[in-house]
Amino acid sequence: MEELVFGSFHFRLTASRNLIGEYFNNHGNTILTESANFANSLENSSSLFEAEYITSWLEGNKPYSYRMRIERIPNTNAFNVLWTTIRNNTPVFRGKAALLEENTIYGYYSGETFIPEH
Repeated sequence: MEELVFGSFHFRLTASRNLIGEYFNNHGNTILTESANFANSLENSSSLFEAEYITSWLEGNKPYSYRMRIERIPNTNAFNVLWTTIRNNTPVFRGKAALLEENTIYGYYSGETFIPEH
């Protein structure tokens, strides 16, 4: 049986629209880094965060890369975040985030599968 993974994250938007951030979850006591390269703008986006990204991080010296989509929830400063496989867009993690500052969002995520971190 696969374990549910849940945690929190924050991302800072760079001048080139890439994201730099950190996360942690219920399967470790370590704060880890995650970065995301801007891939595509979303149609009718109302925030610079709204976009598709290719995101990556290391867990236990093993690299992971996924597609990440950030969409603003209408009439709010909140966002839906979805991490999917690059090859076939299978959902891996889902989350929500809020605008903390002009260039920073923070939020939480969960997924049905646990990727060993340590």
